[in-house]
Amino acid sequence: IQGLVITFVCLGIGYYFMINNHSETQIRTMIYTTLIFSNLFLTLTNRSFRYSLFTTIQYKNRLLPIVIIVSLIVLFLSIYLPTVRDLFKFEELNINYLLLSFTMAMLGVLWIEIFKFIKRR
Repeated sequence: IQGLVITFVCLGIGYYFMINNHSETQIRTMIYTTLIFSNLFLTLTNRSFRYSLFTTIQYKNRLLPIVIIVSLIVLFLSIYLPTVRDLFKFEELNINYLLLSFTMAMLGVLWIEIFKFIKRR
C-alpha cells in the first residue's frame, strides 16, 4: 500500500506538471525528486510498524544519518551539477518546486504515522 500511495503521488505530481505545460525534463526531475524524498521518509517511518517516527528517531542507528546524507547529496548532485544533470536529462529545480516535491513526498508517506497511531489505540 505504501508503494502504491507513493506511486500515485509521483504520478500525480507528474500529471499536474504535464497539464500545466511544463517541459518533459522538468516533469521527469519533479517525479525523481519526489520519489527520492518519499524513500527517505519511508526509511524514517518504517523503522517501526507500531511506534511513531518521533519515538523511533531516538533509536541509535549509526548508518541512518549516513544513508540520508548520501541520498541527499546524490539527489542534489543529480539536479544541480551540470554533468550529472545532463546525463539524466534533469533540470534544475527552484526552491518552490523543491519544497513542493518535499511536501508531496511527506504527505505521501507520513499518513502511515496516522495509521500507526490508530493501531496503537
